Amino acid sequence: MRKFRHIARFCCVAAIVCFCQAAPLQAADAISTQWFSLEGQPVASGNTPDPQGIVRHFTAPALGVTHTTKAHSQGTVLLLPGGGYSILDVLNEGSRTAQALNGFGYDVAMLEYDVGSGTKSREAALRDVQAAWRLLKEKPDALGVNNARLVVMGYSAGGHLAARLVQGL
Repeated sequence: MRKFRHIARFCCVAAIVCFCQAAPLQAADAISTQWFSLEGQPVASGNTPDPQGIVRHFTAPALGVTHTTKAHSQGTVLLLPGGGYSILDVLNEGSRTAQALNGFGYDVAMLEYDVGSGTKSREAALRDVQAAWRLLKEKPDALGVNNARLVVMGYSAGGHLAARLVQGL
């Protein structure tokens, strides 16, 4: 029975996030994001999205951290945007979702994982998400996040990647 309560909570959070995402968010680009390499070093930015918020030309994995505006963080969500392992929708399934989760009191670490390398993308992406998870677990202070409650969430290919990560834990 306990297992079903967790699933129900996840479904409720996912429904709220999806509802919030459907509503136009006026300041999605105004949230402050700090970028890190998967080694935990600060970097200037993530991959460059096109005007629709899609990363089509992947250069390197990056972790974009946005902090909640609430007084106390409830934990951190590792967010994996989708795109069929060929692109990343970092606007609709990334920064807008991060803004909604920040409003609920969660820090968000959005991972821009390896895409666009054909059949090798899935394995490279899995290595990226495993490295990001380790970084969040082992060095939360370097990222300025609360890892007391660490959650992974993904859309489409990102959801598939989240399931593969959890399966290997």
